[in-house]
Amino acid sequence: MPPLDNRQYLLAVLMPYALVGASLYLVGSAFVALGLYQLWMLVMPGGATPMIEAPAGRARARTAPLTVVTCVACSLSGVLLVLLWPWLNALGAPALASALAAWGLTSVTWPILAVLLCTLNPWLEERYWRGWLRNRPLLSTVCFAGYHGLVLVAFVPLWLALLAVGALWLTGYCWQHLSACTGNLRAAIFSHALADVSIVLAVSALVAW
Repeated sequence: MPPLDNRQYLLAVLMPYALVGASLYLVGSAFVALGLYQLWMLVMPGGATPMIEAPAGRARARTAPLTVVTCVACSLSGVLLVLLWPWLNALGAPALASALAAWGLTSVTWPILAVLLCTLNPWLEERYWRGWLRNRPLLSTVCFAGYHGLVLVAFVPLWLALLAVGALWLTGYCWQHLSACTGNLRAAIFSHALADVSIVLAVSALVAW
């Protein structure tokens, strides 16, 4: 697949903001947001498999410590959310169940979204942001982290959402580095899935579904 020109690349990194933002705050549906976002990530690359140049064996071996640290950190993200939530409530965070219900997420619909987040989403996001858009890693990683802020501002104060976006940028950078050093997306997809599963379990526990 030929490299994207500036206009195409800008469209690729900004469209998730439009799809997710409009779906959540105009339509009021988390399912529409996730569905359009995942459809965009699936269709836009045209089915092309990202080709990442494989490095030398020694360079690949040096990624092992970072892979372990990233996986551990991602798996603990939900634990951190549970521990911090009482403090976030004290800062004025809305009731989680009512905030989720405003986007159509209830005890019946949440498990469906959770399955999509924990299975399909890690693969699609890594294929899109770290695979297809890898040629401008700084921009793609910043934009990947930034669109999450559209979701987070509904649950936490703006300054805290920005702090979380910074943490997501660092995580995205680790995933980008792992992909570049290993020549594939497997480590990034696996650790991304750990993070999504951890957050989904934490939200489920906090809402007591």
